[in-house]
Amino acid sequence: MIFFVVALAAWIAQPFTARNSAVCAVPCSRPIRASAPSTRQPFSARNPLVCAIPRSRPIRASAPSFESSIASAPSVCAALQDGHGSAALSDLLATSSGARGFFVNWLTDASYTMADAATPPQALADALRSSPDQPMLAGLMLMNVAMPAGTALVHQRMGNAAGADASRLTARRAMLLLRAMLPTQPALAPPLAALRAAVAAALGDGGGAGEADPYWADFLVRWGYDQEQLELIRVALAECEV
Repeated sequence: MIFFVVALAAWIAQPFTARNSAVCAVPCSRPIRASAPSTRQPFSARNPLVCAIPRSRPIRASAPSFESSIASAPSVCAALQDGHGSAALSDLLATSSGARGFFVNWLTDASYTMADAATPPQALADALRSSPDQPMLAGLMLMNVAMPAGTALVHQRMGNAAGADASRLTARRAMLLLRAMLPTQPALAPPLAALRAAVAAALGDGGGAGEADPYWADFLVRWGYDQEQLELIRVALAECEV
């Protein structure tokens, strides 16, 4: 867990315009080179589990920190596991740091078995739909599927079976949640289509659908996904619409 927190803090420290498409959409002037394996350091040491930044507006200084959200989320998750919601859940899902803190607990802790259900707890579904920042939340929910799907292969290549299994668990839970919310959370469909198109373009089979969304094209380049990882991400995203 400490790896994710440190990596996230370093990532957020980058210039904001390189991360937030609402401030400055990242150009995609160079082709995405997906055929060669990444030479960057292992994902387990640098890749935050959830790292999306709100696209709709800059981070507010009053938002809770990622670290404090991680610390407060377990009690919220335990309540969901017992079938109860809380005002604290809505508060967490209202900000990027709060939502990341929630998801990094809910999607990764094996004891929260309600996260493995095809239908999420009603309190969670209601809180997701009522979040005031739907673009931010949609981006996070998509990255929660894509990033661990790609990271699982990194662990597998390193011979880390436990890490690979944990990443697959996170990706599967995130996929189930996104699939369940897709019909009633309208903000999810457009970025899901955009990310799927960006992955297809990175794999060289965009089918003439047009230029990939710069935000998602840059996301794939930034994390250095190779061809095998992109294929796993494509499969995981496709399962969200089954």
